[in-house]
Amino acid sequence: MKPAALARWGLLLALAGGLVWWFLGAYEYREREVRGEPAVEARRNPLLAAGRFLRRRGLAVEGVSGRGPLLHPPGRNGLLLVHHAGRSLVPARRKALLDWVRRGGHLVITAGTDTGAGMLQELGVRLQRQAREEGDGCPVAIDYPGFPSRLQIAFDPGRQLFDERLGTEGHHLLRYPRGAGVVTVLSDSAFLTNDAIGEYDHALLLALLAAGQERAWLLYGSGIPPLPALLWQKAPQLVAGVLLLSLLFLWRLTRRSGPSLGEAGEPESVGIGEHLRVAAACLWRIDRGRDMLRASRHAVEQAWLRRHPALGRLARGERCERIAGLAGLPPAAVERALYGEVAAPQDYTAITRLLQRLLPGQEGQRG
Repeated sequence: MKPAALARWGLLLALAGGLVWWFLGAYEYREREVRGEPAVEARRNPLLAAGRFLRRRGLAVEGVSGRGPLLHPPGRNGLLLVHHAGRSLVPARRKALLDWVRRGGHLVITAGTDTGAGMLQELGVRLQRQAREEGDGCPVAIDYPGFPSRLQIAFDPGRQLFDERLGTEGHHLLRYPRGAGVVTVLSDSAFLTNDAIGEYDHALLLALLAAGQERAWLLYGSGIPPLPALLWQKAPQLVAGVLLLSLLFLWRLTRRSGPSLGEAGEPESVGIGEHLRVAAACLWRIDRGRDMLRASRHAVEQAWLRRHPALGRLARGERCERIAGLAGLPPAAVERALYGEVAAPQDYTAITRLLQRLLPGQEGQRG
């Protein structure tokens, strides 16, 4: 290789080495954990992580959002952990659940929930609420039967258990053997949820609760909340806006629209002339006045022709004079009534009055 080529390659290698040295000196490799949005299943099931932890330990786990295992206890033994599962059980269901425990099941309930209310009363356990103090964010050290060291669990220090039969208080976990099984009462179970199961000794306590069992049922809720509560939780601005609009609508219904009718009383009597005037104005607006007037004129003229057939052989002017003499009206009035032009509602009213007076047989009624 020629010396010039060697020089070029050497220069390139030196530049590459310098870039690598600068990059390694200017940049540092660091790992950073970014917390993303939980999956849909994790938002729906707060015990999802606890269930996966028990599966890794070899248990057959079923997450349940209903009350099936409470109302109809499983046919096999196992761990039945109740996080939230609706209202209290009736005595017959509680008895069936305790019979399942006596056959070897392990029931874990949380104090302060509707589900555990009746069961706690039978066990003689009461939940006591304490005022919070400084340092309450620290975990609570508890003893678990058969485990050599104390466990650090983030129990709520404001929730403590009182055993009425023994007269002891300040507990966060109590165990009551029943036959071949056991009932465990927790002051709260928030430490078992997805956000907290990996902290302190929470997973270890769950493993101790499931020790000796081959399967587990984790009850985490009884379904979605009522629609009003769900709407208020997800869209409070929408709910507030609808309520405000409803109030404004109800207020608007109380307001008067249009002129006041005044004091109620007997309606004033209206004469035939006023009726004719109002009817004429109405018919004129809807363009039916001319048709009705034409029909009225034809009816009056035919009535005269039936009564006096000789009128049919006369010209219009002579016929009007003859009818005027028989009706006692001026010939010009008869001419206007039967053949005159109508240009305004007032003409319609006047001609209608003339036609009423012109009807055959009205001679005796004219004054």
